[in-house]
Amino acid sequence: MLDRAREKVEEKGFKNVEALIEMDAENLTFPDQSFDTVIAMYVASVVPHPERLMAEMKRVCKPDGDILIVNHFTSDGGPLRAVEFLINPLSKTLGWRPEFDLKPLLRSAEVEVKSIRPAHPMGMFKVIHCRNTPARVPTDAVGTAAYGDAAALQPAPAEVRRSGSAR
Repeated sequence: MLDRAREKVEEKGFKNVEALIEMDAENLTFPDQSFDTVIAMYVASVVPHPERLMAEMKRVCKPDGDILIVNHFTSDGGPLRAVEFLINPLSKTLGWRPEFDLKPLLRSAEVEVKSIRPAHPMGMFKVIHCRNTPARVPTDAVGTAAYGDAAALQPAPAEVRRSGSAR
């Protein structure tokens, strides 16, 4: 995959890509507080220790920086929850865990949860926006409010962070 990505960077002439590096998501080699924004797309349900992934994301993110996670998390109910239950025995074949609860992951992360939004297809994936601040997660942010409160599902206010990007 990295070879394909390198080819694409060269082919398209992307000047903003400084490096494509292979490393363990649970043991990043970047220094502490290296990035304004840290993003994990479709990784949390495939690593052996998701809480370690979150700890590493928090470690390399600057204070008050943004942590974004796009991943599948277990649905709270309905037909999608039934499908997840049925396909769970195929998790090794699928390469990811269909039954992967977001709530314990957020509880262990000690970050401020800014928003949790459903993503396609069929809301099967979620976009989680966290702020790297001391744990200011509202009690219900990993329960009812984060999933049921319309305000919690709205996009976070747009911000532009330009200073201090790691290289």
